[in-house]
Amino acid sequence: MIAGVLCVCAAVASAGFGTWSLSQSQTINSTHVALRAMAPTQLAAAVMLTAGGVVALAAAPRTALVVLIVCVTGALGTLAAGSWQSARFALRREGSALTPASCAGSCVACAQSCH
Repeated sequence: MIAGVLCVCAAVASAGFGTWSLSQSQTINSTHVALRAMAPTQLAAAVMLTAGGVVALAAAPRTALVVLIVCVTGALGTLAAGSWQSARFALRREGSALTPASCAGSCVACAQSCH
């Protein structure tokens, strides 16, 4: 029962962070871009944790334990994969914004080395 309540609390926290990430405005800052890209992953993890918590509270103990382990493992795996993908997206977006072509021929204002 305690694991089910903790799982539901973690689901509420994950959904809160996901909603907060979505409510942030899109800026050029790569940190905000990465946080906003994590929102769908956080919401998916919240759904998995909610399902695990509800089953842990309602099902027989042996069934609840198996479902809880699967749901928590799935949520952690989803968050890990989402973190990896959002970091790659933010770095790729930041890298494309700072290419020497974006300097438009003005090497004085450009921080990149010209090739």
